[in-house]
This record gives sequence, C-alpha cells and structure tokens, in this order.
Amino acid sequence: MNELKRSGAVASIAESGGQVTGMWSYNGGLVWEGKPVDMLDVFATLNVAPEFGSTVRWDFVDGRDFSKTLPATHLR
Repeated sequence: MNELKRSGAVASIAESGGQVTGMWSYNGGLVWEGKPVDMLDVFATLNVAPEFGSTVRWDFVDGRDFSKTLPATHLR
C-alpha cells in the first residue's frame, strides 16, 4: 500500500472484505428503540478498514466515520 501511494498511482487505499457493490455477508437480530416487532432485519455488511470511508469519499447524513481511536457503539 505504501509503495502504491509513493508511486502516485493512487491517492488513498483501504482494505475491505469484498466488493463495494456486492453483498457477501449479512447480519440481523439487531435491537433498537421503535423497531417494529415483526420487522425482518437483515442488513448487508462489509468489513472495512477505518480509512475506507475517506477512500471511497462517502458523506454522512448523521453519525461519524470509523475511527482507530474511538470505540464502536452498540445498539443493545
């Protein structure tokens, strides 16, 4: 990754567990306030490095990006 950055061929690199446009992994069983009792909660998930968001240049409507220094929050 460092060699690619030094070459100037890329501006940013981040690891991911799959293609951004593919759905390879799913999770469910989440709990949150106001969740409908009969809701089937199956969400596509993708494991990514903390730098992933800035690499793909996503924008947030609410919340924050991943961080190496801030812990993840849990819904339960």
